[in-house]
Amino acid sequence: MSARLYMIANGDCITHVKPKCESGILLNGDCVVGNPTCPDNTDHRDQNCVSRELPKCTEEGYEWSELEKQCRSKEKTECPDRYRAENGQCVSGDLPDCGEHGTLQGKDCFSKQEPKCSDDTYWDGEDCRSPDEPDCGEGKCFKKEKNTCVAVEEPVCDDPDTVFDKVLNNEFPFQPTLPYANPKRYPPLMAASPNTTTQYTSDQFVESCGAILFDLSTPNKTVCLIHYRAKNEWLLAKGRRNCGETRHEAALREVREETGYQAHLHPVTMHTRAPPRDEQEHVPDIPRLYPALTEPFMVTIRQLDGDGVKIIWWYVAALDGGVGAGSPGGWGEEEFTPAFFSLGEAVERLSFEDDRAVLRKAIALVEAR
Repeated sequence: MSARLYMIANGDCITHVKPKCESGILLNGDCVVGNPTCPDNTDHRDQNCVSRELPKCTEEGYEWSELEKQCRSKEKTECPDRYRAENGQCVSGDLPDCGEHGTLQGKDCFSKQEPKCSDDTYWDGEDCRSPDEPDCGEGKCFKKEKNTCVAVEEPVCDDPDTVFDKVLNNEFPFQPTLPYANPKRYPPLMAASPNTTTQYTSDQFVESCGAILFDLSTPNKTVCLIHYRAKNEWLLAKGRRNCGETRHEAALREVREETGYQAHLHPVTMHTRAPPRDEQEHVPDIPRLYPALTEPFMVTIRQLDGDGVKIIWWYVAALDGGVGAGSPGGWGEEEFTPAFFSLGEAVERLSFEDDRAVLRKAIALVEAR
């Protein structure tokens, strides 16, 4: 044995010479020979041999459902009027009735009325808050961002040739080794925002606008979805905003292009943090309920795999007068097929949970009006 080929490691003699495989190839120190084989009627999947046959149900009258991953009855589900069979269950196309003063949001009923606060407080969306700031006493003031009382006068430095720099104190809470004498010799430092901030240049974000298209011409409201045939996906109509185009114009254009239907923005009553159109004085930044709004009711921010973000603005829209869900869509884009569904069925039909959350919110606003 040649000593040059070996070295001692953990009490053993090991060699740097790689093993020689009689046939096949060397992979991660192992000799690999050909591709793995499995018995007949099985496929190699995730390091296992998996049968091509579906599971068999032991109970008579039942069969395996690959969609539900369980055994279900072979008999057709019989449902009462206004219900449909879906995955072996009877599902209503109607939304739950939350009563005159309630509105459906997701799976719960919420009151349309805001909580009542005492006359000297107001509802800020979470708590009853007083518009008056706490009395901190003479020489002190209340600092909202810290929720505490602070001295009005700033700290005084012992060295007469130095001044207290609030920016440096916030950025560098330790004591500097060199005195910052005569601040005129140094350019002022910009203060950092106290809030978490992410900024994107115009090449790092894309704006998309969409609208939930309702047919409100009959008491039984319906909503339009588009079927993307290439991927067999049910989606909401939306698309990128063009240069010089307003957001609501982009939303209605995308609805027209993808469904073929003419539509308009539908006013709803909803909470928003935007001040009223006729703002006369400072309005606190809190959610307030306004009627007849055609503003975006929801925004989606989607990460683009490290290549920026997509910002999607959502509006509520309704078919133009004289156009019904049974009317031909006209010149919609070829890859999409529009279809109207009852409100409950539309939520279940959508392919993505994020879209379902958007649709649920739009339905709640339309039903509450």
